[in-house]
Amino acid sequence: MADVRFNATLPERQHDWLRQRAFAERRSMAEVLRDVIDGAMSPEEGTSVRIVIVEAGSDYTERLDAFEAKLAGAEAEQIEQAAALVAERGHRVLTNAEGGCCEYVSTSDGDYIAISVAPAPNADEQAVNYFRSLAAQGRATGNFAGLEELRHQIGDDTYRVHIDTHAWTMTVYRHSAGADGKPTEPGVEVETVSL
Repeated sequence: MADVRFNATLPERQHDWLRQRAFAERRSMAEVLRDVIDGAMSPEEGTSVRIVIVEAGSDYTERLDAFEAKLAGAEAEQIEQAAALVAERGHRVLTNAEGGCCEYVSTSDGDYIAISVAPAPNADEQAVNYFRSLAAQGRATGNFAGLEELRHQIGDDTYRVHIDTHAWTMTVYRHSAGADGKPTEPGVEVETVSL
């Protein structure tokens, strides 16, 4: 949505309040005024805001997606609403406290809310986490029966697990689909973890 410029006349006391607030928050008077108007709008009247999803890895950032949504309230409330909408799309939002960056961004092309998300685990990590959760249940009950017969399918790969109850370790193996469509033997060791 494009910005619209207009001139407004304010009583001196309102102008003084606006100037002092902007100075105290180290923001422009226009930003403070926009927040006041956004806060006065009801959710039905909310402002259409562009939300950009940014994946933040340990050594990279990548723009994943962008969408428009109607948000209401002050800037901080809109950022919270945007983060909730991104989470509803299946992403794990990285909050500012976790090292993420969820904030309003102003560019020459317009304003948007950037929401940082954690990278999605790859298939090997998903399989290890799946078997780790099952093994934790087995260790809690003392029963690993049937766990080694389980297969976990992710894409074209089949994952299986081997439990060593003497060393209390679990090894996850990946079997890619062969030319005949059946899992290859032997599998490739993905990871060995302690139980």
